[in-house]
Amino acid sequence: MIKRNVMAALAAAFLLGLAPRSADAAPFYEISNAPGGGGPSSLFLSDSLWRAVKVNYAGRNETLAAGAFGIRLDETLADGTPLGLPARDLPAFCFEIAQHIALPALYESVPLAAAMPAARAAAVYRLWGARQSVVVDAASPEYDGVAGATPRDRAAAFQVAIWEIVMDGNDGLGSGAFRLVAPDAPLLGLALRYLTQAYDASLPAGNVIALVSPTSQDLLDDPPTTGVPAPASALLLAAALVTLLRRRRA
Repeated sequence: MIKRNVMAALAAAFLLGLAPRSADAAPFYEISNAPGGGGPSSLFLSDSLWRAVKVNYAGRNETLAAGAFGIRLDETLADGTPLGLPARDLPAFCFEIAQHIALPALYESVPLAAAMPAARAAAVYRLWGARQSVVVDAASPEYDGVAGATPRDRAAAFQVAIWEIVMDGNDGLGSGAFRLVAPDAPLLGLALRYLTQAYDASLPAGNVIALVSPTSQDLLDDPPTTGVPAPASALLLAAALVTLLRRRRA
């Protein structure tokens, strides 16, 4: 009887582990700089994955640092209380020009469609799925056939493409609320290629989340993974435990 009860409890525990988390355990993250970064204030993943770009935003010219941020995520409750899970270092990109990044800061993880119009979210999903792994891999030989392009250009052009999608829905990098000012050929050529990928409906969507903060620049990132068993694996294990329990009862 004790063995039966133990196995039943184990099966129930695994099934409970698959249930949605409560509202007070929604995905919030304390985000800080990942160690070993390079570039301005060591915010970027490496010194070779960011560069300055000149843009016109909301009618004024600005020079921005564009590239792949290197950030550390610590999962918390909504009030910032740490959950005690291992921190993850992940590459991230900005999707909010109007605010500067100021770390550390508490971020909430939300679906893209909650952070931007659905059509623009769909384009970002495709862009992320098609190019994000290439952009952040400095050793990748793929340069999209743009002469003179470097990893620095690729990361910056990927960021520019995200800004264009979010700000204008791809009405052209030379018009709208967001424009490139006197861009060089590698940057412009790569950004246009990324935008083509983003609006190619035949491409699969990538796995990306929006991280939003009232005090710091909003970011795009891969969903952090935890030590929780994958749903399929946990279900199989729970089913096996239940089956074993039934056989012992027979």
